[in-house]
Order: sequence, then C-alpha cells, then structure tokens
Amino acid sequence: MADSMKYPFRQGMRVEVVDKAQLSRTRTAVVDAVIGGRLRLLYEDGQGDTEFWCHMWSPLVHFVGWSKRTGHEIKKFEKKKDMANHPTFRKIYCDAVPYLFKKVRSVYTEGGFFEEGMKLEAIDPLNLGSICVATVHKVLLDGYLMVGMDYSETPGGADWFCYHASSHAIFPVGFCERNKIDLTLPKNYDKTSFSWPKYLEDTASKPAPSRLFNMDCPSHGFEAGMKLEAVDLMEPRLICVATVRRVVSRLLRVHFDGWDEEFDQWVDCESSDIYPVGWCEITGYQLQPPVSADESTSKSTQEVKNKKSLGKKKKKLMKKKLASLIARNKPPPRLKPPTPAEDQPPPAEPPLDWGALEGEIIAVKVKEETFDPTIMSGDPHDLQMTSLQIKGEPQD
Repeated sequence: MADSMKYPFRQGMRVEVVDKAQLSRTRTAVVDAVIGGRLRLLYEDGQGDTEFWCHMWSPLVHFVGWSKRTGHEIKKFEKKKDMANHPTFRKIYCDAVPYLFKKVRSVYTEGGFFEEGMKLEAIDPLNLGSICVATVHKVLLDGYLMVGMDYSETPGGADWFCYHASSHAIFPVGFCERNKIDLTLPKNYDKTSFSWPKYLEDTASKPAPSRLFNMDCPSHGFEAGMKLEAVDLMEPRLICVATVRRVVSRLLRVHFDGWDEEFDQWVDCESSDIYPVGWCEITGYQLQPPVSADESTSKSTQEVKNKKSLGKKKKKLMKKKLASLIARNKPPPRLKPPTPAEDQPPPAEPPLDWGALEGEIIAVKVKEETFDPTIMSGDPHDLQMTSLQIKGEPQD
C-alpha cells in the first residue's frame, strides 16, 4: 500500500504503451496525470481515442525504446495531429528510462525455451474472465512472447498479445482441467469433442513444457468473499467495488458487485490493478459504487459507465474539495483603511500660505522686546536691535 503511493513518474514523461485499438502493437504516449501510481496517458499521435489508463507497474507500459529492443511492433505515424495547444504536450521534458519500471523476472533459455507453434493456456486479453487455448506465434527478445487465442483467427496477428515468459497470465496445458475452470475452446470444438491430446494431434503441435511457466505461489491470504477495490480492465479508468469470488493458487476471480458474472475477471494476487478497501478514498480516486440489479439489467455497460457523466461528477467533486481546502486555508479578510473619523491622527497641516486675499485681515500675535536707547549714541551702522519677532500662527 505504501509503495503504491511512491511514484517517480511526472507529467510530461513519454512512454510506450499497448495500443488499445490493436493489441499486437505499441504506441508512444505522454503522461498527463498521476494518481496514486495510476497513469493517465495520452497517445502522442492524437488519433482516435487518445486516453489510456494503467498502473505504473502494469506490464502494458514500457520505457521509450522497449519495442525496438525486444522486436515488438510499434505504430508508426507520418503526420502528427496538431496537439501543440494541449497543456500536457507543451510540458514534454523527457523520455521514461528503464529503471523507472518494475523489473521482470529473468528467464534462462538453456535447456530449451518457448518456440513458435507451442500450445498453452492463457487469459484472454479481450475477455479477462476467460482462459483460452492459445498458441505462441512469435518469440521476442528479453523473454517476451506474442500469444494468440486459438478461437480467433484474425489475419496479420492483429489480436496477438505480448506476455512475458514469467507472466502469471499464461499456464501450461491442462491447468484449467486440473483446477476445474472452464476453458474457452478453439472453433469447431466443444466440451465433448475437445481433449488436449487429440487437439495436439489434430494441429500437429506440441505443448509448452511446464517447467517454462512461473507457477510459484506466495502466501497471499486472499479468500473467497473478501471485499476489495479493483480496476475494470476492459475500461481501465474505472475502479469498482468488487468481491473475490474464487481463489485458484495465486489466481483470483474478481466479481464486480452489482454486475453479471460475465464481467468477472481473472487477476493475479500481486496485480497492480487490485487495491484494499479505502484505497480510492485515500488517494482521491473516484470509486464506482455497486449498481442495483435494475440498473445492471436495464442499462448496457456503455450507458452505466458513461465517460462524460463521470467526468462531470469528478469535476464537481474536485470543485467541492478545492472550495473546502480554500475555506480551511483562507487568510483573514483584509481590513478597510480607517476613515478620518475612526481614531486616526489628524492629517499634517499644510504649509502656511501668506498670500491673503484682497480685504482679508489676518490676526497675528506680536511679541515685543525692549532695547537700551543709550546704544543709539553710537554709529547707526553699529546699531544692534532686536527686531520684532512675528510668529506667523493664526490666532485661536
């Protein structure tokens, strides 16, 4: 909890992140906001829906240059949309570097590694409540794999998804059968006609060795029925009230309260997309409350989780918080300058103006001093007489 509140990312950093319009490639994006370690990213090319949310430790976000280093496809664009007026793009100051990201587990290829065509089971990135029969279509560098779900045959591999070999979202053949989890089957197969030995024979393929998978399980303490706050990974800007419905080793099946089971998601116990109760309140992130049964049945996901209405609510909430903060920290009101009638010393007297108007009589005080007449016998030029001293003050 405490570690999730420490984050080195700042607004204006450039990263590479999965392209939500085509999962098999990445796009460059810019950090627009950071809330409790969650990043609001804006795709740099400005095409389509430019917003994408993920946690800074998510396997979906990488440092600049990651795609070139691993051999992953990255979207190239010749002409950028003019986004120079956006405040975030005016503050771009650096590219995110590798040490800012969570390190992946080291993998060793000695004794064999994943190969193209190998079969496995994997969480479907387009339907996170399903675990599917899958195939390794490409082996990248640094332990990354491009995996496709066998129920889908999109030309060009546009729906392939990148997993690291140490990912807890991929499993060896037979994992679902051993743990009594429904497995999403390939086309033209059903529960009665599918079995792994038969399918491997039909496709002339081999399973990925179990030793290549990261199946360690920590003592996490999760139990069915526990409450938490979880990201809706199909709409990752939303964090909802949720319940742990099932625990399979380190894998949790998360149910969003008030929603049908079809919206459940499989997540790892150490996922950066699940949080303890109260996390949203502490960080100031908006928590989506459970919807009533009527709402979940009468409204579609898009109507209930309406982006624009949530934006207005968020703005209103932020305004209230800001007003409250200002009120608590507002300085005392500035007093008006006192008027002359309010205990104020009288203004200084203006300099004396001797320019009397015509016919005006000015009263003055005259002080006389006597002198000795005997001194008149001397030279008139030596006469020392104390003149009249006129004190130019108006008479009371």
